[in-house]
Amino acid sequence: MVGYNLRFHFCVKKAKEWLEEGLIGKPLWARFTCAQFNDKPDYLRDGVILNWSHELDLALYLLGGARVVAAAASGLEDTSDIILRHDNHCQSAVHLDYVTRLERRGFIIVGTDGCIDGDLVNRQVILRNNLADIKENLGGRDSWDGNYLDEAREFLYRLDNMKEQMVCMERRGIIGCTAEDSTQVVDICLQAKEYVRGS
Repeated sequence: MVGYNLRFHFCVKKAKEWLEEGLIGKPLWARFTCAQFNDKPDYLRDGVILNWSHELDLALYLLGGARVVAAAASGLEDTSDIILRHDNHCQSAVHLDYVTRLERRGFIIVGTDGCIDGDLVNRQVILRNNLADIKENLGGRDSWDGNYLDEAREFLYRLDNMKEQMVCMERRGIIGCTAEDSTQVVDICLQAKEYVRGS
């Protein structure tokens, strides 16, 4: 497992459930945002694309495999926008930055029959139909610390059940990020950085 703990966030788990149930129909487009001020030298040195890659994992986790079709970043790479084209023809935009003082972290996924709007900071997720009627408006009682603990429990569960891992993962659903999943995220990061260097 790789440490993409947002998969354990209440809003993400609920969005995954709604998507699998087809409650918004076929996904058409999405936007993922991690805008959070940071001036730590190590973060500035590595750039926002690698450090905030959690949102790229979310895009792939919720919408499936993808490739980069465009990317741009500031000279210091403290702000970046990445456009992905998913295998299911959904297009998503991922905004990452170290400059926004009022933290914004969340996503919106729009489909043929409705949309899902998730606010990761305030742990609120809303399901709407195309008439803008709110079908579900839920608040999570989990926490960042709790998400890390859930991730650690999942990791230990897999270690304890390695022989039965495939059966358990099918029965329980795969939540934690696998090495294969993370390789796809790294590929997206490298593609985005290539676009940025070329612009």
